[in-house]
Amino acid sequence: MANWLRVLTISGCKPIREKSLSRVDVHSQSGHNQTILSKFGILEREFIEQYKDAKSMINDINTFKPDILSLNKAEFVRLAMYSIGNKLEIHHPNHYIPIGEKIDDNSKRLLYKVFGSGMIDAYGSAETGSIMFRTNEDEYIINNDLFALNIINNGELLVTPLYKKSIPLINYKIGDSVDYSIDNENIHIYSINGRLNDFIKTKDGELISFFEIAHVFSNNSDLYQIKIIQESIDKLVIYYVKNYDSDIDDKELERNLSDELNAHLLNRFSLDYVCVDSIAPSSNGKLRVVESMI
Repeated sequence: MANWLRVLTISGCKPIREKSLSRVDVHSQSGHNQTILSKFGILEREFIEQYKDAKSMINDINTFKPDILSLNKAEFVRLAMYSIGNKLEIHHPNHYIPIGEKIDDNSKRLLYKVFGSGMIDAYGSAETGSIMFRTNEDEYIINNDLFALNIINNGELLVTPLYKKSIPLINYKIGDSVDYSIDNENIHIYSINGRLNDFIKTKDGELISFFEIAHVFSNNSDLYQIKIIQESIDKLVIYYVKNYDSDIDDKELERNLSDELNAHLLNRFSLDYVCVDSIAPSSNGKLRVVESMI
């Protein structure tokens, strides 16, 4: 062992000492156990309680200074907005991984601003683990050695984990669809249409997906967050968090949104707006963009 360590030192190699901080995994608590390496300060891992108040979570992050930080996307957004609103700096990890939800363009702009450019856009589920990821705007890198993917019905994704033994899953339907192409039987995935919402319902029985109007919000740099609640068959209440750097008047912003939305919704709904400081995720730590009360 001494000779091996000496060789590492002479060759200029150094131990991997990355520190990771992640939310408590409700599916497995085994990660709480310290390994032999972590006791020597190598590959340290700690957990953060995601239901703490934002100030305490930021303090935990700044104290531990993780190289890798993993939280639900909604939790990242909550911390980012709190840090900007209260002028608190957050430690920039080398990489951070928003999980649990699709990363929309508004949230991406916000997270880049607060946490830096080291975002890893990972896609997976609690049942499967991490299926694919990307670190820029290119296509996703699929973990082909661990998963077999099938795509049906114009983009519906089916997943078969190749390593899972406890509960075998074959062509597991997660509920997401993708934008993709196939080249010589190789699947290329460019974007994921995640499960963020209910459908908006109209009087004549039409179902409107959030993705039909998503660009109205995602292309608007004056917004950080939005949530649409359908209170009745002809009424939508839109809660929004405004970009702190935006100079636009609230009423003008709302008029602009109404003009764009009505171009797609055909004036079939009354649109009420509520400007808020933050939009809390639900009890599972995720944010549903559209909730229907009918």
